Amino acid sequence: MYYTEGDFIGYRYFDKYNGTVDGNKVDQSYVQHPSAADEPFGQLRGFQRTMIATEDSARVTFSLRRRDLSIWDVQAQEWAIMKGYYVFSAGASSRDLRVSKTVII
Repeated sequence: MYYTEGDFIGYRYFDKYNGTVDGNKVDQSYVQHPSAADEPFGQLRGFQRTMIATEDSARVTFSLRRRDLSIWDVQAQEWAIMKGYYVFSAGASSRDLRVSKTVII
């Protein structure tokens, strides 16, 4: 996990491709909000297509903006980031998450 100026938070990881031919691989990024936010479990927040050779690994990087972590606060009538535990996950699909990290915001 890393943080940069401009309200960005990101993460990167290495993913191995076990296919039998060279090809494109698509990784997906998911965010799980704190339970108090009452948001759906694991929202898709990005994807990245990578050309990768057989039996090779690739570095996959996701950058999320402040808006990607925000939810609509009905009482305040504005976008807000809830305080609590966020889970950032990535993988081939929502049913095949290969990395996960919990962060307190």
